[in-house]
Amino acid sequence: MPNRQSDVERALAAVLESRGATYLAAHSALEALQQRLHAGDTLHRVAPELQQVLGTIRSADDQLTPLQQQWEQLHVTAGPELKSAIQRHQSQLERTLALVDCLVAAAQTDRSLLAPRLDEAARARKMQAAYAAAEGY
Repeated sequence: MPNRQSDVERALAAVLESRGATYLAAHSALEALQQRLHAGDTLHRVAPELQQVLGTIRSADDQLTPLQQQWEQLHVTAGPELKSAIQRHQSQLERTLALVDCLVAAAQTDRSLLAPRLDEAARARKMQAAYAAAEGY
């Protein structure tokens, strides 16, 4: 792992660029999932793909963490290359998080629509069980 400030900064900028490529691909995948939802596909069908995209993001984040910690320990300000990489990545991160928030809202809507139906089905099963027990007497 690099230890000089310039080496750490260069490595951090490179990892941010790589992470940016991952986030760009993830954003495209999330947009495709959102389009499928708008076209009528159900959330439970796209959920495995969503989890895969989020797992890819988590993996990219894990690569960044050690360098980010090392950079923070240096207590220095970022140079122009790193500042530029951070700004590009921040913008991309905000767009991707906004899209994730939309998908979360869709999931919450689906859940709120489904909950009464599940409660009704559970009550019906209980009533059927009670009737079956009463008939057995």
